[in-house]
Amino acid sequence: MRWSNRQKSGSTLVLVLAAVAIAAMIAVSYLIFADNLRERSARTLEQDQRLITTEQGILEMEEQVRMQLISLGFADLGTVDPNQSFSFDKALVGHSDSATLSVVPIVRLEDRANLTSLVNGDPFEAAVARVQLLDLTALSKTVSNNKQRLSDVQLTARPQIAIREIPVSQFTVYSAGDPFVIAPTPFGTNVGRVFSQSTIRIAAGFSSAFPVVSKDQVTFDSGSLQFTDVDSPSGLIGVSMNTEMAGPTPGSPHDFLAYARTQFDSRLITSDVLPVECAPLDLIYDTSSRRGLNFDLLQRQCDLTVVAYVGGTFNDKIGYRMVVTGRNGASYSKLCPGEGRPKESVPLVAYPNKDNPGQILLAFNYKKLSGNFTSVFLVAQDGTGKPSANAVVLIRGAQKLSGPLSIVTPNPIVIAGDFNVVGDAFPCSIITAQDVQTRPANWANDFLGPP
Repeated sequence: MRWSNRQKSGSTLVLVLAAVAIAAMIAVSYLIFADNLRERSARTLEQDQRLITTEQGILEMEEQVRMQLISLGFADLGTVDPNQSFSFDKALVGHSDSATLSVVPIVRLEDRANLTSLVNGDPFEAAVARVQLLDLTALSKTVSNNKQRLSDVQLTARPQIAIREIPVSQFTVYSAGDPFVIAPTPFGTNVGRVFSQSTIRIAAGFSSAFPVVSKDQVTFDSGSLQFTDVDSPSGLIGVSMNTEMAGPTPGSPHDFLAYARTQFDSRLITSDVLPVECAPLDLIYDTSSRRGLNFDLLQRQCDLTVVAYVGGTFNDKIGYRMVVTGRNGASYSKLCPGEGRPKESVPLVAYPNKDNPGQILLAFNYKKLSGNFTSVFLVAQDGTGKPSANAVVLIRGAQKLSGPLSIVTPNPIVIAGDFNVVGDAFPCSIITAQDVQTRPANWANDFLGPP
């Protein structure tokens, strides 16, 4: 019996020792699990931090590329530095052997084959543009050490930056400076594609098939916009001053954001809704004249250069003396009045305004211009060779253009009638640093003849 009791006591001791051993194993396993969990949590936090840092590096590179393109017209990818401790590889899609990305200030007719239409959802959707893609690869790997229990983790990001060059002819209005007002004159009822670096103000009721984009703000002055929307039952969505202030908290200036991102599908795009990184190349500016347009560059790109010397002597039969030359220096004197060429039969004349004798009109009649010319530079010069302060460029006969056309001038512009409102299959643009006004189609017909 004693032996039996000792056997029983010994069994109890074994069971107790076994239980203690199992508990120790569980404790050690828990400690290892907890330690691994802490390491995994630290690894997760480290990965999140690396991801954020990688995104910051990508944004820094994008900004450096953008600033080089705007200021220089090209970007040297070898000098683009993300300022991060990660490895970044950069390659142009389709140009892996090139370390330079370049853009052009002028788009010619022969370049049209390289233009593609931007997809829906883009702030400038349906506009044609030259698109270049820049592939980036960011690699980041944890540093190994003897105490590390988990395997090394490598973070790889492969973003792609799209550089889009959109000709100004794709915009009804592209304002690189001052705010502008969308009013019945000269817009009519359809806004078209508009962009401004400053505020856009809506002063009446309009419709548009494209988003209205402003780097500043879009405001309504008793006006409204009707946007084409295939998802709307009526096919349209309306935006007005009342809509801007609608929302869960009436009167809040930020209520409009939720609407712009949801109901309006970003039809009104401002810097509050989406970062608008859009700017003209510095090459088109003359930095010596407070960022005025570089008309010397633009003039060299045009097929025709028209100079009216309005500071000289006026002749009743031929008007002010004019010189018309081509890009190759050839003379085109037959395009302006002369022997056997009355002012009613030629596309270019320079005469005082009959209704305002103090104003001189440099009139350009598109209907009488040969289709061989797609771009025209016009300037009315005073006696010092500078653009005359009392001269304007009058554009006539451009209701329906038969081909691409760009008009460049440092003088203010008056458009008689419509400008390419019917049959908009051609890229057309008016580039000026001055005002653009409209007049009836028959304006100045009484002394210049019908267009």
